[in-house]
Amino acid sequence: MATSRSAGAVRVHAYESDARSYHVNAHWVESDQGIVLIDTLLLKSDARRLAEKLKATAKPLLAILITHPHVDHFSGTGVLRAAFGPVPVCATRATADGMLRAMAKATAQGWLKALGDDHDPDVVLPDCVLEPDAEVTLGNLAFRVLDLGGMESENNTVFHLPAAGVLFGGDATVSNAVYFVGDGRSQKALDGLRQLASRFAADTSVYSGHYRPETLGALLRENTRQIERMREVMNAVRAEPGALTDAGQLTAAARSRAVQALVGAAEQREGYGMDPRAVASMNLQELMREWRESRQAHAAAAGNEARPQ
Repeated sequence: MATSRSAGAVRVHAYESDARSYHVNAHWVESDQGIVLIDTLLLKSDARRLAEKLKATAKPLLAILITHPHVDHFSGTGVLRAAFGPVPVCATRATADGMLRAMAKATAQGWLKALGDDHDPDVVLPDCVLEPDAEVTLGNLAFRVLDLGGMESENNTVFHLPAAGVLFGGDATVSNAVYFVGDGRSQKALDGLRQLASRFAADTSVYSGHYRPETLGALLRENTRQIERMREVMNAVRAEPGALTDAGQLTAAARSRAVQALVGAAEQREGYGMDPRAVASMNLQELMREWRESRQAHAAAAGNEARPQ
């Protein structure tokens, strides 16, 4: 599905895939001089349809910007390169460095096999490295690069297009869907959301990596409340008597209670086409890992302070 919005001489378009590829978005910005594409989808079939839409503008593809190293956002790059030639593929160094790791992890987990030949296992690495807080000018489109570090993925970049007054948030933000903390960075996600709030006006339009655009203020309030609620649920369940094993893992019964509580806390938000319990289970697993690592770090710090100097 494709949608478009205009902001002066600049038009912002969105291509949203279906549930088979997690309702992932690619966005492109069109000016009189050409097109800049933000992210390239997961499936080859979607990337081909996206290429057709870009070609229909009869304008050159100036560059591809990658927001973060998750395979559903960069796997279509090879198809776009085949359609348009060697256009620059741009990302921060941290995002570029994470792409091979992300593909290896997704391959090891096995879920890419279900996509068959509709997924490209070859990673097209960026050949244009963007510096954090720099400005990159492509044709007559000037983007500011905001590197938020680890949030939903190991690195998250937000691209600001001042001429249109919009942000392209990748998966740093998500509208009307469960916020994914399945990489164990819920605290860093909260930190990143606060950074966005400090740098941009609340009425700024945000195009996220999944689902619909939203204004920044409303999006940050919802995402922050949701992450905090997930952390509260996890902390409440793990604090129950007998909820933890000696290794700091949730017992089967406690895990079931926590998953059910997280499903309820999601309040029927979108779940990327997946079963709500599956999304809750992934988030719970990483929330618990994050908690254990934090506890271990505090214990190590306390031990160091107790040692004679």
